[in-house]
Amino acid sequence: MVQVENITHERAVLTWKPPENENASDIGFKITLDGPATTAAKGSFNILGNKTSFTLMYLGFSADYTASIQTTSNGDASTLVNSSFTTLSVGMCMNLPTYLYICVSHV
Repeated sequence: MVQVENITHERAVLTWKPPENENASDIGFKITLDGPATTAAKGSFNILGNKTSFTLMYLGFSADYTASIQTTSNGDASTLVNSSFTTLSVGMCMNLPTYLYICVSHV
């Protein structure tokens, strides 16, 4: 089971429960993030150890994403588990180089 929590306009926290039958020293996770072509926040991330969360950062605002997680152990991989989410909108924002954001809220 995978959940996406604490979603903002630029980040989200991916959480999951590790398999109960795996040795913590042998386990890893492969996280894949797929989103709009206009954002650099896409790709795969490998995490070693018995972790239960990962923060996805530099996401685009008001954008649809799909996060997938797969358990890896001793060269074997589990079936992908997916979760889709949409980041929040924050008034009017400008995406500047190096991932700086200038946001103005509607008052």
